[in-house]
Amino acid sequence: ENQAKIEKMAEEIKIKQENANLTQVKAVSKQAGFKRKKLSTYSWDQSDKRLKFYLKGTKNVENNESSVKILFPEDEKAPSDKISILCTSEKDKQDYLFEFPKFSAEINRTAAATIKVKDSYIFVSLAKKVNGNWEHLLADDVVKAKDKADKMASMGGLGGGDENADPQAGLMNM
Repeated sequence: ENQAKIEKMAEEIKIKQENANLTQVKAVSKQAGFKRKKLSTYSWDQSDKRLKFYLKGTKNVENNESSVKILFPEDEKAPSDKISILCTSEKDKQDYLFEFPKFSAEINRTAAATIKVKDSYIFVSLAKKVNGNWEHLLADDVVKAKDKADKMASMGGLGGGDENADPQAGLMNM
């Protein structure tokens, strides 16, 4: 009985690892003589059709689109909900890599991206696969928001979708 459970768990882990490998963003090897710096400072905005990113921390990136590359998962059939953006500064021999965690929805990889290089930031605009407003950018944020709403609902306060819930009950449960 325990052996069957162990085998089942091993099979589930194997499936998860295979799925994770499909969604890995294409790795780009460092250019000879270049340093690579991973960055995570950005801000974002959205319209119904596009996501807009303002990437900060890049210096001396040449003012052309060819110095900025958007990297999608290698497998064309894999969901395009995870991307990386690679910016290159020939002057400083420096690559800047922005690796985004999994998005809450998919990016349209066939639509043209808009890239503008400024002195203090890089602007990147990507098309959404499905038009509409995203409540959260990242998949982790969706999970956190749901957990918070469930916790509030279990405490008797608002947040669980129950319009008749007593708002003071949440305070009393604290």
